[in-house]
Amino acid sequence: MNITIYIVFFTLLSIFPLVHFLVARKNIEESYLYHIKKKRIDWKKILKWYLIANVFTFTASINNEMMETIDIFMMPVLMISFLLVLYFFSLHPENRQKMMKDIDKSDIKLYKTQKERDSKINKILK
Repeated sequence: MNITIYIVFFTLLSIFPLVHFLVARKNIEESYLYHIKKKRIDWKKILKWYLIANVFTFTASINNEMMETIDIFMMPVLMISFLLVLYFFSLHPENRQKMMKDIDKSDIKLYKTQKERDSKINKILK
């Protein structure tokens, strides 16, 4: 594969977080759900899956003349980034409603006050 193909894939994958960021920053509940999901990520598992995917792509490239060294390192990154985007942004409406029922409203209010405080601090620092 070519580096331009990886750039195209990464820009397509980055559209989803960008659109979600623009929409979710207006809605405090969406922002809180994103915050909860971000805290649930186990980065050690992601590193483990990255290393497993890297080993597979390395063994696949041993006798393959079409694969370059950039492919060996970028394919697992592309796979992991796709899985992260899928994890964050593929929420069915019924699952979202279930998550919103499980969340305590006081947690959302606390999160909202923290966001307001952080925005005030950022305005002062500017």
